[in-house]
Amino acid sequence: MGKASRRKKLGKLKPEQVLVVRDRPMDAEDNYMVPLLKAAEAVHKGSVAEVTIRHDDWCAIWRGGRCDCKPTVKVEKEWA
Repeated sequence: MGKASRRKKLGKLKPEQVLVVRDRPMDAEDNYMVPLLKAAEAVHKGSVAEVTIRHDDWCAIWRGGRCDCKPTVKVEKEWA
């Protein structure tokens, strides 16, 4: 997916949606952003969710770079 497609998807966030990513800043160029936003769409409004992002062993994220793999993103828990 190209930069323009990622930025277009990021622009669809609703004002009530807030994403908090621990350990590193959010970057629209990371491959995990679109799957993370798709997972966020499944979370009910007004709730808090724990999301797991699993990167491949060879992903550049483990070396301080941008995610360049196809990570698995899963909503683990949701609290209303």
